[in-house]
Amino acid sequence: MGFGEAIKKCLGSYATFEGRARRREFWWFYLFINLVQFVAMIVCYVLIFAALAPMFSQVDANGVLPDDAYQDVWWWLIAVAGVLAIGIGVALWIPFLAVSARRLHDMGQTGHWLWLNLASLGIVPIIMAFFDSQPHDNRWGPDPKASERVQAWAPQYPAAQGQAQAQGQPGQPVQQAQPMQQTQPGEQPPTPGAWG
Repeated sequence: MGFGEAIKKCLGSYATFEGRARRREFWWFYLFINLVQFVAMIVCYVLIFAALAPMFSQVDANGVLPDDAYQDVWWWLIAVAGVLAIGIGVALWIPFLAVSARRLHDMGQTGHWLWLNLASLGIVPIIMAFFDSQPHDNRWGPDPKASERVQAWAPQYPAAQGQAQAQGQPGQPVQQAQPMQQTQPGEQPPTPGAWG
């Protein structure tokens, strides 16, 4: 899964908290969110500085602003910057929580770990996102890496078949384990070679 595919999948399942998400999907979307927030932050700072520019142009040689300088501030531009920052934050926070919950599900964990964000411990689910997926299906859905796991193990499958056949051929009895000999209190147990 690449950068564009992860973004498309996460935004396509905007508020879907069920299912599983691979590490690639989570980390590509995490990168996307941080890039968007970085660009939005730069745009907001530019808007704020542009709104304050008329006020700062009134500074005299001693570095003092006149008392009525704040009236020249373009307050509507600051409001636009605030709405932009809050809008982007809320718009990206919901799919981030959703993909975080799906990532936790992929590891076999509950999405309730995300409540740690309210206690300023949001780093814990982020650290947990580094862990590998739980192999096989779990209660949140099928393994998203199942096809890769099959391909990785396919070359080793004939060797595993050979080991199984060496333990017992069809039509031949399987060697049974010998029962342990009982010892009396105070008596030394027999050595493994003595168990015949």
